[in-house]
Amino acid sequence: EGFYDPVKGHTGTDFFMPVGTPIMLPTELTFKDIFQGKETGLNAILEDKDGNTLVFSHLSSIKSKKADILLPNTVFALSGESGTKIKGGPHLHFEIIAKKPTVGFEMMSRSFGGIEGFNIDPVPYLEKLLTPHWSKEAMDWALEHEIISYPRDPNQPVTWGEHMVTLKNLAERIMEWTKDE
Repeated sequence: EGFYDPVKGHTGTDFFMPVGTPIMLPTELTFKDIFQGKETGLNAILEDKDGNTLVFSHLSSIKSKKADILLPNTVFALSGESGTKIKGGPHLHFEIIAKKPTVGFEMMSRSFGGIEGFNIDPVPYLEKLLTPHWSKEAMDWALEHEIISYPRDPNQPVTWGEHMVTLKNLAERIMEWTKDE
């Protein structure tokens, strides 16, 4: 229970958390609508830059309004337990409805609150969204200050090892820059 399972009709993934936990994502979003459902309770409906509809259900309150542009990490809602209760307790139900089938994602046809499309498993979507990337500006600065020794594709994820080496190099540089102070 709680995982995306289109065969059993569970169209998203449940994240168990206390009521009132701030809800945000590290990407720009457009707040599209609020929907009240018998089973899903209070829902926030947002859209990402690729046109996917993101549905957050069982909320206790919503902090944004229709047409708001939400910058990365903007709190737009608080988790809750509205709608049908499940045995695991308060949780956030998160699902994604794509306008067209998406390569690399398991999906099923979906209609929700007037939205038509294809559900996709939110876990790979979140993994991709939450994987750190270096911006071109950050990479250029790190190269200029010899924090990293070679340029990398800013569209590729940064590995844990690269993070550790970069942090070590940055710490050494800071010590060098501040040794005379």
